[in-house]
Amino acid sequence: MYTWQDARGGRARAGEEAAGESHASLLSRLSGSSVYSGYGSATHSYNRENGLVPDGAASLCTIGDYAAMRLCGACEPVMDATQAAAIGLFEPETGRFDEDVIVEAGMEPDLFPRVAAAAEEAAVGRTNDGIPVYAAIGDSQAGFIGGAGIRKGTLLVTIGTGAQIALYSGERVLAEGLESRPMPGGGWLLTGAALAGGKSYELLERFLREAAELAGGAAPERLYSRMNEAAEAELDRLEREGIKPELTVSPSWLGSRSEPEASGSITGIREDGFTVPGLIAGFLQGTVDELLDMLAPLPAGLRAGIARIAGTGNGIRRNPAMRRLLAARTGLPLRTAAMTEESAAGAALHAAVMSGLYRSHEHAMLAAGNAGGQLEG
Repeated sequence: MYTWQDARGGRARAGEEAAGESHASLLSRLSGSSVYSGYGSATHSYNRENGLVPDGAASLCTIGDYAAMRLCGACEPVMDATQAAAIGLFEPETGRFDEDVIVEAGMEPDLFPRVAAAAEEAAVGRTNDGIPVYAAIGDSQAGFIGGAGIRKGTLLVTIGTGAQIALYSGERVLAEGLESRPMPGGGWLLTGAALAGGKSYELLERFLREAAELAGGAAPERLYSRMNEAAEAELDRLEREGIKPELTVSPSWLGSRSEPEASGSITGIREDGFTVPGLIAGFLQGTVDELLDMLAPLPAGLRAGIARIAGTGNGIRRNPAMRRLLAARTGLPLRTAAMTEESAAGAALHAAVMSGLYRSHEHAMLAAGNAGGQLEG
C-alpha cells in the first residue's frame, strides 16, 4: 500500500515475474536474505518496473500502518520492526532498511517508511477521543502473543487455511526453512510456514463430496464433522491394533515457499489400507508431519527446550483428531487458547504493554494465558 502527503491511500498490485528473474528472486540475490513473492519490497519492485506506483506516492507501508495513520489523522506511516521485516530488505541489527540494495534494485529509499527504533517512537498519535495509537505489529508475532500463553518453551502451531509453527528464542537463530522474525519487546520468533495447511483438508472434503455426487447420493451435510469422526475412529482402530497408518500423505498441493513448483503425493497404498477413514487420517497426519519436521534444523538445545504446544486456528480448534495427532507426535500437552481471534488479542495485549498496563509482553501473555483454554494430551 502507498500513502500520499494528504494521507490518501492506494492499493498496489502484486506481480509474479520480471523478464528472466522474479522480483523476489532478484532482491533475495542482491540482499543475501530471503525475500518471498508477496513481500512488500518485491511488490514495490514490480510496481515500479511496470509503472504501477501511483503519482504523488510519498511512502509505502502495510495495511496495519495505514490503519494506524487514519485512526489518528497522521500523514506519515510509522513502522514497527516486525512489519519492516515482513516487507523485506530490513536489517534487524541496525533497525533500518538496506538502502544500498534498495538503490541497486532501482528503487527509491525515501519511499520506505521510518521504522520505530524505540518504544516511545512507536506512538503514531491519538484519536479524536484521545486514545493513543501505536505502530501495528506483525500478524504472526501478534498471534504468538495472543495464543502461546507462555513465551519461552511454547511451540505455537497454527492451522487455518495455511499453517505455521512459531517458537520464541532469545537469540537470533538461522535455520534452513525457518524465518527469524523480530519480536516486540525483544527476542526472535522462529517461524516456519506451510502453504496448504487447512487447505489440504478442504481439498479432501471437495474430493469426497464429488465422489458422493458421482455415486448418485446426495453429498452429506456437515461433511467436515463426518470426516473428523471418521479420522478419530481410524486412530482408535490403529491404536487398538498397535499399527501405524499405512498411507503417507505429503500435502504440498500448493508448493512451498522454497519450492513453488513442488507437488503433493500419497504413497503406501495397499489393497486393504486404501480406505476413506485411512485417507482422512493420512491427510491430517501429513499436515502435522510437514509442520513439525520444520523443527529438525533447529539447534538441539532449542528443540529440547520445547515444553508445551499451543494450538490456534480452526484447523486445530474444530478438529479433535488433529489435536490428538499433534499431542501424539510431540508427546507434549497441547492447549488451545481461550480466545478465538489470537492475532487480534495479541495486538490488544501489545497495545496494553505500550500504554503501560503491563510491564512486559511476557507479563501480558501470562495474564492472558491464565484465562484458560482446552488442554489435551
